Order: sequence, then structure tokens, then C-alpha cells
Amino acid sequence: MSRDSINDEIRAIRHLLAAKFDNDLDRIVADLQRQQFESGRTYVTLPRRAPQSAEIPASQREELDRRLAEADANPAASKPWEEVQARLRGENSPVDSSASESPEAGAPG
Repeated sequence: MSRDSINDEIRAIRHLLAAKFDNDLDRIVADLQRQQFESGRTYVTLPRRAPQSAEIPASQREELDRRLAEADANPAASKPWEEVQARLRGENSPVDSSASESPEAGAPG
């Protein structure tokens, strides 16, 4: 399969934008909106669409129900969304000091 130079260029620009804004889509969109505003031109104008509902297959619904029941049965095993986001971004999140203590920590050495 031959390479497509236009697609290669678009991918390269996309990677540069992602790197410039730490893969933060909100920051990328804000910058593009700023550029549009400063240029005085309208790049794209689309009518707003009402969200469409999607049918969830029975197997996925069952899996969601199983996960919700598991979370309800053991809430201590869940992590706050903010902590999950921080971990995904590679940020240091607060560590529960009781979880970091090993049983050997208090044992005489």
C-alpha cells in the first residue's frame, strides 16, 4: 500500500497539536476557536443536533449491571473519578497512607 502524503501531513500536524497541548482536547479546541476568532473568519458552522439515544446490547447491559452491583457491594474498592483522571494524565495523586504501609513496616528488623 502506498503512502498518502496528504494524510501523512495531517497526521503530523495532529501529533504536533496533541503534543503542544498535552493531549488535552479542550485546550486544542479552545486554541482553534481563538484562532478562528482572531482571524475574523468562520471556519465551520454546523447546526446543532439533538443527541440520539443508542440501544445498549443485552450483554453490555448485563456487564454494566454486574459492575454496578460489584461497586455497591464493595465501595472501598472504588476510586474517585478525579483520582482516575490524574492517573491517566500521569499526575501524582494523593496516596492513602494506610494502603502504603506494609505489614512488615512495624516489625523489628
